[in-house]
Amino acid sequence: NVQIPTHLCHSPTDNRCLPYWVLPLAVRSNDVEVAAMEVSLFRPAKVHILRGEDSIVSDFSKTGAIIARSDGSLVRVSNPALPGDQITIYATAIGMTTPRVETGMPATGPTAIGLQDRARVTFTVLNGDSPGRPSKIKPSYVGLTPGGAGLYQINVKIPEDLDFPVRIGGCGPDVYVVALQYYYEDAEIPGDEASICVKRKREE
Repeated sequence: NVQIPTHLCHSPTDNRCLPYWVLPLAVRSNDVEVAAMEVSLFRPAKVHILRGEDSIVSDFSKTGAIIARSDGSLVRVSNPALPGDQITIYATAIGMTTPRVETGMPATGPTAIGLQDRARVTFTVLNGDSPGRPSKIKPSYVGLTPGGAGLYQINVKIPEDLDFPVRIGGCGPDVYVVALQYYYEDAEIPGDEASICVKRKREE
């Protein structure tokens, strides 16, 4: 068994950066080629926030993104996040890290991407055709997940001042669908979007 590298090209003029790669695959034993073939791979076009269908986790209902609260539990309809919560968004294909980790090797500790300072997450409460005011947050960490190979995480705090509407939330009473978008400021690099359930804190 062998893991196919997650980063195979770094130049837009490289023919391996086309939407589909056709790559030669050689199997060698004691430096002698014993088999050769071509494999076709679909190239990830952008950052991809992991969804339930990407993993063995299946209990997702309305919110399929794999996003965890600080206690490790997954954010979903039955376990909504709260304003001010620290969440971890799991993703792939975010980019090169500093220091660089070899393809297929697990990160031994926090290893941030080179563009971390330009990374942003925007939170917007959905409300039919009238979404709330977007809130832009700078993540505290964007990089490889320690112990994971090719798995990235985005650590970010849900804004305290989310613009909740008066109407009933889309996930249930006082629980709203909040769209989040991960992107880079001043960089023409596509990001990704997902949604989570966030419960509005009641007045004490």
